[in-house]
Amino acid sequence: TKTVRIFERSCCDASCKELAALQAALQSPGFMRMRPCSQDAGAYLDIGSGEGEVASKLGEYFGTVVATETSPAMVKRCAESHKDWTVLETGTIEDVWEKFKMQNAREEEEGTSTKSEAAKKKVRELLDEEEGTETTERQHQGRGGGGGGKFDCIGMFNVLDRCDRPFTMLSHVRNLLKPKTGLFVLAVVLPFRPFVELDDGTRRPPSEKLDVATPTAAWEYGCRDLYENVLKPSGFEIEKISRAPYVSEGDHLAGAYVLDDVVFVLRRSADV
Repeated sequence: TKTVRIFERSCCDASCKELAALQAALQSPGFMRMRPCSQDAGAYLDIGSGEGEVASKLGEYFGTVVATETSPAMVKRCAESHKDWTVLETGTIEDVWEKFKMQNAREEEEGTSTKSEAAKKKVRELLDEEEGTETTERQHQGRGGGGGGKFDCIGMFNVLDRCDRPFTMLSHVRNLLKPKTGLFVLAVVLPFRPFVELDDGTRRPPSEKLDVATPTAAWEYGCRDLYENVLKPSGFEIEKISRAPYVSEGDHLAGAYVLDDVVFVLRRSADV
């Protein structure tokens, strides 16, 4: 396929690390039921988008794309390349829907939006739909259901092992995902070696530790632990799981390092 050819041609490019994982995810029955470039009003959230190459592939399946990124330079590039998207400079997602609404309202008021009229219409329709269901969502939250969710799909490619609070991040993802139809596409590099990189370039362990097999364990053990000890307790169930290549840039010891991604396509498990 085109995606695999791109990966093979430039496997060490930062965004191409995720393309093989994306190819695996798109074989999920949930995505097979969707149609690219549809006119349906749906919303996709991409966490840690970089320049947006991978998000642009998944974005074809949805009417509205919201991308988050912590790097100001990447935010600028992503926004310039994808003018119909809402690109947010943020390292947190618990209030991403509110930030999405505020940024679009500000752009409309100031006349600074780069979106096409069709994209603006889809955003308005999405916000109108959310406005009409706000009361119902509050009722669900009052019964402990975690909210009705906003997004039809959320993607997080090779971000979980760099989160300071990964369990908290997954909780926010679940609350933002539509309960019955939403899909969460998660790619994680194995062996699992989590760390948080600080502004001065130093690294430290995450504040929340995940119980995942040690770096010397087989891929299958890491995959098992991620689901049984992390994703399942966080309220997700598997629709599809795949293994995909991940080629990391090398150093003075080697030109490149070949690792493996585990790619989960997940749904919210039933609310209790």
